[in-house]
Amino acid sequence: MTKSLKGKSWLMTLPLAIVAVAYVYWIFLPGQQKIGDIRAELKTHQDFVASSQFLASSIKLAEAELRETNLFVERWKERSPDVTDLSQLFGQINAAAKLSGTRTTRFDPQVTEQSETLRRIPLVVEVAGSYDGIFDFLHRLEAFPATVWVDDMRLESLQKDGKEIKCELTLAIFAANPKKSD
Repeated sequence: MTKSLKGKSWLMTLPLAIVAVAYVYWIFLPGQQKIGDIRAELKTHQDFVASSQFLASSIKLAEAELRETNLFVERWKERSPDVTDLSQLFGQINAAAKLSGTRTTRFDPQVTEQSETLRRIPLVVEVAGSYDGIFDFLHRLEAFPATVWVDDMRLESLQKDGKEIKCELTLAIFAANPKKSD
């Protein structure tokens, strides 16, 4: 009888072992793998939510900077000369040369360069006078409400004693491009 019980116990144990191994390989391990994948996905989502709190403050800062930039651009557009204002601006530059005690020896507007959003109006101006007069002329140019850049400046002594100086300036006047439509 003990032999028959041993044989029967193997008959019971072997199928149970096969069922247990099959359960582990086809159900338990794939389930663990899915649980691991879900945990990794959950961690990714939690990291995204945690970083979005920092993004909100960054977005607010960027929006404030954009408002400030747009305000600056609008103020600049108000001050920038129009095509009809160029002759008046050229007259102001010539008047600034006279008021500074220099004389204008060359006044040569160049071809306007247009880009998508602004115009660059080059102007070559040559003035002669004392060092103080030329310095005063440059100071007056800086005080103009229009954006005037000095692209190039050359100084040359006209007399051996250096009392009279010639200053050749290549200026760039920037203006908004009216053809740009938003």
